[in-house]
Amino acid sequence: MDAIGIVRDSQCRIDDYRIVQAIIRAGAEPREIISEELVLSTDREAIRSSIGEVGVVLARLQSGRMRYFLTRVAETSGYRVINTSSVQAYSRDKFLTYLVMTSSGVPSPTASFPLYVQQILGGSKKGVRRELFKRLAESAGRIVGGIPCVEKPIDGSHGRGVRMLRTEREVRESMGARSTMDPTMLQPFYDSPFEIRAVSIKYPGSEPEHLASIVKCATERGQTVRNLAVTGVPALVKRHKLIEKLEIAALKVLAPEHLDYLITGDDWTPARVPESEGERVRRCAKKLLPQFQQLKTSREKLTKLYRKLHRSLSSGTTERQLEEAESAHEKVALKFLKAGEHEEIESIVSSWLDSSPELLLLDVNDNQDFPNVRDLTQRRVEDDYAKIALAVSSLTSTRCRGK
Repeated sequence: MDAIGIVRDSQCRIDDYRIVQAIIRAGAEPREIISEELVLSTDREAIRSSIGEVGVVLARLQSGRMRYFLTRVAETSGYRVINTSSVQAYSRDKFLTYLVMTSSGVPSPTASFPLYVQQILGGSKKGVRRELFKRLAESAGRIVGGIPCVEKPIDGSHGRGVRMLRTEREVRESMGARSTMDPTMLQPFYDSPFEIRAVSIKYPGSEPEHLASIVKCATERGQTVRNLAVTGVPALVKRHKLIEKLEIAALKVLAPEHLDYLITGDDWTPARVPESEGERVRRCAKKLLPQFQQLKTSREKLTKLYRKLHRSLSSGTTERQLEEAESAHEKVALKFLKAGEHEEIESIVSSWLDSSPELLLLDVNDNQDFPNVRDLTQRRVEDDYAKIALAVSSLTSTRCRGK
């Protein structure tokens, strides 16, 4: 059996350590490549010498740009990579993702992207420039449904660079300050009390499969601007046919061919939620926040232990220590899940989903971190990563998918 290559940062996430452990449990050999130690050449054989003889590469770099670059280099050098560059392209370009998804029947936010504002207006006289700015701002505002709206980087993550625009003047100023090197787009402001994170997978030669979902809940109004996936409080939600239907439709766009493969964590936002239900969700999330902080503290301690013991994973003592630490952390997660607010949030969200609401695909995450999904659903997502790595590694074709 070929080794499984894992390219990761030296200070990586707990998920990456768990994936290594899962690959070992599956009977395969993980070959870890530390990104800071990797020096690439334009010589194909030199690259293959650096990465080694592996059946597939798991690209787990936290920088999206570096991950995409490494993936393209690996694919060009003859490796299969999870996830492929074609899948990563969707997470790196929100505007085109919304365009392609909407065209394929997958509901996504409306977005506005004025082209080259600075270049078009740079040579205009002051009065003409003011009038053109006004027209562009009005046009962009109409597309996204008016003010307030949200400006966000086309290639961004974790809420960085996202801001609320509350007046026409702010819209004009944002357009005037846009850089063609780091473009932004406008989209409607959804003051959602929660977002749904859905984890799904497609094995080569199989149909897409939805694995698990959680909700990330706001504790206050307007919090969606700061990215609920990062700032929200997680809560459990039962598997629902609407989420499964939408996820499968999205994965068929991301991986359209029979032998295509991927594993993603996608974020879905409600277009609207009744105000009374939204306030109940925020109130419950605020009550859950102290216990969630305890869960995060437990997770941080576990991560430190993984970092400390990771180099000596061949030791039986090390494995027992990690098992005991994982068991202790699981008890903290179960205590968090027993809080009554989870049941209330789940009831609200499930009833809302039963009403066949408008749910919009907000983000495609090709390099997801999944500790909240794992803690709340008790599903070992790292095992799913190991299984798809083994499945892709066993492909007889040497052609890189996703080119």
